[in-house]
Amino acid sequence: MVRTRALSLALTVASALTTGCSSSGDFGISPGGSQDIELARSIIEDGRVPRADQFTAEGLFSQHDIATPSSTEPCAELLCPRASIARIEPVDGSGEQVLVQLALATNVAQFERADVNLAAVVDISGSMSGERIDLVKLGLHAAVDQLDADDRMSLVSFGGQARVEAPSTVMDASGRAALHAKITALEIEGSTNIEEGLVSGYASLDGTRDGLGGREDRVMLFTDAQPNVGATDPGSFVGIVEAGADEGVGVSVFGVGADFGAELARRVSEVRGGNSYYFGDEATVSQVFGAEFEYLVTPVAYDLHFTVRPSDGFGFLAAYGTPDANASDEVDVSIATAFLSARGGAMAVVLDGDLDALLPGAPVVSFALEYQTADGQAQAGSIDATWLGGGDLPIGTAGIADDAGSAKLAVLLDEFLALEAGAAFCEGSLTQTEALARIDEAATRLAAMSQLLGDAALNDEASLMHKLAANLDDGC
Repeated sequence: MVRTRALSLALTVASALTTGCSSSGDFGISPGGSQDIELARSIIEDGRVPRADQFTAEGLFSQHDIATPSSTEPCAELLCPRASIARIEPVDGSGEQVLVQLALATNVAQFERADVNLAAVVDISGSMSGERIDLVKLGLHAAVDQLDADDRMSLVSFGGQARVEAPSTVMDASGRAALHAKITALEIEGSTNIEEGLVSGYASLDGTRDGLGGREDRVMLFTDAQPNVGATDPGSFVGIVEAGADEGVGVSVFGVGADFGAELARRVSEVRGGNSYYFGDEATVSQVFGAEFEYLVTPVAYDLHFTVRPSDGFGFLAAYGTPDANASDEVDVSIATAFLSARGGAMAVVLDGDLDALLPGAPVVSFALEYQTADGQAQAGSIDATWLGGGDLPIGTAGIADDAGSAKLAVLLDEFLALEAGAAFCEGSLTQTEALARIDEAATRLAAMSQLLGDAALNDEASLMHKLAANLDDGC
């Protein structure tokens, strides 16, 4: 693969990057952390019900292209806050509410990833045998094929102890061939010492990080996240990753297996520079290391802080799509990292209040953003989110949205609440009748919105909800 090199993607100007093999068009912004709910999907397809710690709202939202709200003002900065309003009545029976879609526009017209310096850290413990290690090897081979002579990669394996299979290697033709051979030769052995694997992975980057001219340093951990030797608590791994982040090293976690330790991966991936994915099958591996690879290894902004101040008469109820939201008279939301995406990302803030008391065009919330670009420049922006009166976009029987983005986000929120209902039933905190009512209504709304927007992916989600409902009989 031949690429014309860009700078290390500070992305502080609006002009297109000249390039040979780059991406161009409309881009979205995705927060770090969980990038999918593939683990939950696999569990449902297997006839069971996922636990509440096995899926996240941000993972669900990140898998969909949610239209960024339009604005009369063009985006002249790297990131520009955008917002849209919907009147909703969620499937959990909590009553009429106001959904505020929070999204980010970008001035990036053309994208090319930075050169990378990667450490692939691979779990070869006994629990990784069979399909799990096969999927990991498939992903590793695909990652190597994405690299060229301006990139570097090391390979570390770990079972009961870590071993450097290949030191940091220039990814020219001979380097790629050498890494492919090392990957193919990986064999299952021993217990699971993730701690030693991570420490060795970061160490494999130490001698190659200085003087690399802006390469992005990143550890890529492939595991089923079931440690049984060394540190086993998520907090210990977070400490290792945070120390790496302080040195400018990001982390990506790639999980496999139905017993994947999702909580460990989530905690690690929410650290500055982090993200996580789950490999359910060969198709998801191909998607992540095909269309998404360029984006997942190149953060575009850090330390994002959102302040959402409701207008008089509105109050905060909940936030979805971010792991960190605190509410008082205003809502504070923090995201450690933002990545460019081929899909439009979004978060949801849910308020109580009476939209009928507002005239169309009246503000519902003010939305302010502060962040740092990849090269450390502090930036800020703000916008008022106004209620336009609702377009011709019904949501269920009671809701209505101003545009397609907030309408789609509303039904995806219903799906998330339905997944929570299934988990609550299995935990004994919700009756089967109550859980089924929420799941069935979410399926109905997803199918209707799929038809309204011509969005086949929403119909796939409706089908997933039907399977979840069927699983409640004996899937717990």
